[in-house]
Amino acid sequence: MADISAPVVLVIDDESFNRRILAASLEKHGFVPRQAENGARSLDILRSEKIDTILLDLLMPEMDGFEVIRIVKSDPTLRDIPIIVTSSLDEMKSIIRCIEMGATDYLTKPIDEVMLLARLNASLADKFFHDREKAYLKDLQQARDRLKAVFAVIPDLIIRIGWDGTYREFFAYLEKDLILPVEALLGKTIREILPSGKADIFYQCLEEARANGRSGTVEYDLDVIGGAQTFELTMITLGEEGALAVIHNITERKKLQYSVQTAQKMAGLSTMAGGVAHEINSPLQVMSGTVEMLKDMIHKNEWDPAYVESKLNLIQRNIERCASITHSLFSYASPFSGEMQPKRLNQIIQDTLELVSSQLAPERITLKLELMAAEPLLVCNQQQVQQALINLLTNARDAIYFQGEIIIRTLMADDHKAILCQVSDNGHGMTADIRSRIFDPFFTTKSVGRGVGLGLANVLATMRAHGGKVTVDSEPHVGTTFTLIFPLEAQQDPDVSVNGRYTG
Repeated sequence: MADISAPVVLVIDDESFNRRILAASLEKHGFVPRQAENGARSLDILRSEKIDTILLDLLMPEMDGFEVIRIVKSDPTLRDIPIIVTSSLDEMKSIIRCIEMGATDYLTKPIDEVMLLARLNASLADKFFHDREKAYLKDLQQARDRLKAVFAVIPDLIIRIGWDGTYREFFAYLEKDLILPVEALLGKTIREILPSGKADIFYQCLEEARANGRSGTVEYDLDVIGGAQTFELTMITLGEEGALAVIHNITERKKLQYSVQTAQKMAGLSTMAGGVAHEINSPLQVMSGTVEMLKDMIHKNEWDPAYVESKLNLIQRNIERCASITHSLFSYASPFSGEMQPKRLNQIIQDTLELVSSQLAPERITLKLELMAAEPLLVCNQQQVQQALINLLTNARDAIYFQGEIIIRTLMADDHKAILCQVSDNGHGMTADIRSRIFDPFFTTKSVGRGVGLGLANVLATMRAHGGKVTVDSEPHVGTTFTLIFPLEAQQDPDVSVNGRYTG
């Protein structure tokens, strides 16, 4: 009896022998195979059963593999199912066309069982994280809708405060956002109620409102009746009566920002999963082959110490390679933290490429590194910087339709007050209209299922968190360069720049 929790793989091939071989291999490794002898039959199965992954032969009579991909990717109920194309080596142009149409991966015939398992597992991992991402974004949107409804009927804290700092009147409030009940606050001064550091913030805003008519907006944390909360404070002068304090609880907004970071990291993990599987599989194959060779020498009692030592060294190098990949994966997958630590930007780039380089279409895209020597230490959050790099590299890959080049470079700013990291591609580039919108959350030019529009918003948020800037230079049909500017001393007013023009 089939395990109902096992992944279901649909094998589509007009050759019955090929279908039987693949089905037997899949069943042996715990998958549930389903078979279709042509495109029309495969669509019937896809629309009536739950399928986790598709193995698709390109060359079939009546409805070929290209038409199957087109129909599947245009159907909202089917488009998220990974498609692995099976073809001969001489069909590389067709494979590239399939990938551009939305296929996830490919296998060349005759199909190697180890590669089959690796590609299937990578595709299933990608689908898992993609499904998680969609569910997470749906939850985020629902949370936003709930927050809009809440803020539509519940006002902010609006308080009249005298120029001497006395609480005079509460126009609107939620008791959970107060440090004490209203009755205990009226007639008291700010210094009598708030901790000294928080009281200083209020008095500074009072003075600014008195001098300029309105204070700037200041963020602060405070333990109130409802627990630890984060607020934004703005004061507006009321003339001789004092100032109006408008206090907005932004605790939920902070949580949403964290959730967006987490959702984007899950998207990055889905990109990374295939790369990790590929990177670890290669050294494992080398070690497996070498061990078999040494076992054969033992059986034949044919010992060559120098040869054995060279093979053991080979195994050791590949073990170290796997350990390096595992270390990079562990570093990336650690929980998000706001902690900033001194790091080498070049090393962060290398660690990032350990995880995703194989996902950057190396068969058609050349990756070049132009990293400066002896760069200074950068105080940063490594996870956030890695995520920003993954987002930029993924966008660069997707911008190159055929053969192309991605360049990653690091350099010092002309004034030596910042470290720059540039990611350049010679892809299709962007128009001025698109450039003006690329940092907007949920704006994307990618086809449905290939992007959610959070990548560059995440890059912008990361650079602002580091007191830095991100600039973009792009021309249609020429290419795009994103520059991350990390100040060696934190900046007060981080901006975004489009083709060199800074906008707040």
